[in-house]
Amino acid sequence: MRMVVKHLIETHGYKKIGFVGIEPENETHKVFQERYRAYYDTMQEHGLPVAADWVKPWRPWEDLYGRPPGELLDEWLQGGAASELEAIIGVSDPTAIWVLEHLEKLGFSVPHDLAVAGFDHSEADKNSILPLTTVDPSWTELGAATIRVLLDILEGKPVPEKTEVETNLVVARTCGCREESISLAGGYGRKSPALITGKKRIISEINRVLGKERFLEPHGPAEELLDALLTGVQNGEELFLNKLEKILKSEYTASKNINLWQDVISLLQNLAIPAFLKGKARQKAEILCRQARVMVANMAGRALESRWREMEETINRERQLGLGLITTFDLDQLMDLLAESLPALGISGFYVSLYENPVFYRYPAPVPEISRLVLAYNDQGRVKLAPGGLRYRSREVVPEELWPQDRAVNFSIHPLYFQDNQIGFIVFDAVPRKLDVFDSLRIQLSSALQGVFLVNKIEEQMRDLAKANAQLEESYRYLQENQQRLIASEKMASLGRLSAGIAHEMNTPLATVRAALLEIQLLAEEYDQSIGNPQVEPADHHEIAQEILKNTALAMRAAEKSAGFIRGMKAQTYGQLGKKKELFNAAVVAEDVFVVLEHQFKKNKCTLTKKVAKNIGLYGDPQAFSQILMNLLVNAIDACKGKPGEIRVILAEDPEEKTVDLRVIDNGTGISPENMTKIFDPFFTTKSFGEGTGLGLSIVYDLVKEFNGNINVDSIPGRTEFFIRFPGKKETG
Repeated sequence: MRMVVKHLIETHGYKKIGFVGIEPENETHKVFQERYRAYYDTMQEHGLPVAADWVKPWRPWEDLYGRPPGELLDEWLQGGAASELEAIIGVSDPTAIWVLEHLEKLGFSVPHDLAVAGFDHSEADKNSILPLTTVDPSWTELGAATIRVLLDILEGKPVPEKTEVETNLVVARTCGCREESISLAGGYGRKSPALITGKKRIISEINRVLGKERFLEPHGPAEELLDALLTGVQNGEELFLNKLEKILKSEYTASKNINLWQDVISLLQNLAIPAFLKGKARQKAEILCRQARVMVANMAGRALESRWREMEETINRERQLGLGLITTFDLDQLMDLLAESLPALGISGFYVSLYENPVFYRYPAPVPEISRLVLAYNDQGRVKLAPGGLRYRSREVVPEELWPQDRAVNFSIHPLYFQDNQIGFIVFDAVPRKLDVFDSLRIQLSSALQGVFLVNKIEEQMRDLAKANAQLEESYRYLQENQQRLIASEKMASLGRLSAGIAHEMNTPLATVRAALLEIQLLAEEYDQSIGNPQVEPADHHEIAQEILKNTALAMRAAEKSAGFIRGMKAQTYGQLGKKKELFNAAVVAEDVFVVLEHQFKKNKCTLTKKVAKNIGLYGDPQAFSQILMNLLVNAIDACKGKPGEIRVILAEDPEEKTVDLRVIDNGTGISPENMTKIFDPFFTTKSFGEGTGLGLSIVYDLVKEFNGNINVDSIPGRTEFFIRFPGKKETG
């Protein structure tokens, strides 16, 4: 940062220099703070002021003011900053380019009205309107230094506490300078030709322009090309052009920036030719250099076209892979898709690992110790893995047995995560030109894996729900069976309580039948003996016959009464309630219930007043209706114990509502308010132990619901009314 500030001050004479991209009081970004401090200190060292309004944040503006940062930047520039300042430095290249674009949009011309500079020498510079003056932090050298320190540590060698690499100022048009390539083509460069005359110095300058990472050896293409130029003008012009063509092909294959060789040609023209050639040889060399420029331009054009075609193919393959990833929700199928698609993208080695189970990771928690390798693809193709993947320690990155043994490896590791949760990582056998593809694949694969996990979770929940549903259905069947058992138990308990009445109701008519039959027997014997007796007149025979008929009628009435009682009892004990659906006359069923309970009414000194229509059509189970009325009347009788009971039953159709209404009213003790909400609960009873099961009203409630009816209770001391409304009769068919 000091270099770029000094360049703006010393080379261009700027004194009012602003800084965009950081809040001076915000210490959250240490690197940006150091860059700001270098800017501030350099300004102070040159005796230049730094006004408070010259330093502005970038993205934090959105948080501070709640407005878009671009709008605030425009406001700041138009408010006087652009007119007052002579130059603006961005804390990074993207920040500087952001400022540059807004200045151009507002009508300011860079660098004529305002100079702009950045820091990082990043890829963003290639997309700017003008080449950006910036600082190259020498990332390549820094990476190489890091590897050297790491290797020294692994070998147990001492390492320095701090390692520094030299940064380089990259001057370009946004500060007012011309970029180096234009300067070189114009006949001058960073150094005067007078100072660079030796062959080694010229080769060194060429290698500097190309970049140190290209030719680490002291002798290489730069020296060979220089020798070919000097020799070619004497022994054959094709020697130089052929050598250049060979070098350019190699650069093309290695995906290097071929346009840099234009700068090499400029160095040859400006340094080598004046230093070593004269006269016609110099003229020939100039012609060769012009031809070389055309060759470089042609090769660069073909390289660009090739890159575009390759990029289009890559984009299409990435798109197809992306579509496959977002529509695949099975982990094995997802790995099959990657194994088929990634080699077609030029990625020959890759390894996908998921934290075991998987364990979701969030910084700064320790990295999960164990991972499972679910996909491995190397030089030999796809590696066969056991079902569930290969379990290994996460710190190994790739299981040791899968590391290539015959070559060096250059792995690029990318975390797989969704939102803040890391779920694993993918390791690529790195290819420099594929680094942007790696990041795109990481994003797509992370989303796809999250989809797999969500689908698996949903399927697991569905299985759990299906299992729970099966258990609920089994429990429901069990409850239904138990309910039927409880209903049968309650019916038997009710019959037990009615046993005395049953005996009375059966014994009385049977005694009458027996007495009548005995009388008929005597009359028949008398009739038989009187036959042929002259003293017995026909009138006597007629009188005997009348007596026989009288006793026969008495026996028939007693037998009919017993048959009606048995019919009522049968209605209480036969089959499962609520299962049989038919249209029946509710009045007839009610009369059978009254007959069964007749003795209970007498025994408990209760009078029954009934108001029942003759024909009441009701659709449902007649046994269920009988049980409802039986339980309500038994409850009413029990409520009236200790006093003369008055019980009323009203059963009628409501033509307006199209319903059948049943009311059972008694003058018993009533139901207390605290018990009103519990009377329909199973096993709830206020009776003494052994007197009731607590199921009577619960069964009534369930059976009413079987009819799709409703039941209401109104109770005060001395009067309780149960009101049930059944749907009216319906045609079956």
